[in-house]
Amino acid sequence: MLFQCSLPDTTATLGDEPRKVLLRLYGAILQMRSCNKEGSEQAQKENEFQGAEAMVLESVMFAILAERSLGPKLYGIFPQGRLEQFIPSRRLDTEELSLPDISAEIAEKMATFHGMKMPFNKEPKWLFGTMEKYLKEVLRIKFTEESRIKKLHKLL
Repeated sequence: MLFQCSLPDTTATLGDEPRKVLLRLYGAILQMRSCNKEGSEQAQKENEFQGAEAMVLESVMFAILAERSLGPKLYGIFPQGRLEQFIPSRRLDTEELSLPDISAEIAEKMATFHGMKMPFNKEPKWLFGTMEKYLKEVLRIKFTEESRIKKLHKLL
């Protein structure tokens, strides 16, 4: 969950204290459960570990990016989340993504991020493991309606 927190206009800031920050809470991610509710206790523990491991890695990466001025400032980390710099922005429209200047700038930023030396393995094992798990679940689905069977086979 993400919250924008602001000081009231009547409250003065101290030093370089920001007026607005983002409060990011990890609760839902850390409580991640298997999509198969009847899964084994071992599968549940693996999911919980992967969720916690992912949050630690993400926090380390965020801190490094903030330190190198490649991302929002990090104001604080706590077990359930973090407090970070609020950067006013907006999402890009689909049309803007196809503009050469904008897509070139995005490509340069992505190349910078992916070329960085980071203190952890960059292999996407979590992503592929999660995709394999969901594919196994999908393959167990059985339909009786012909139209749904065709849709499922089209997806596979």
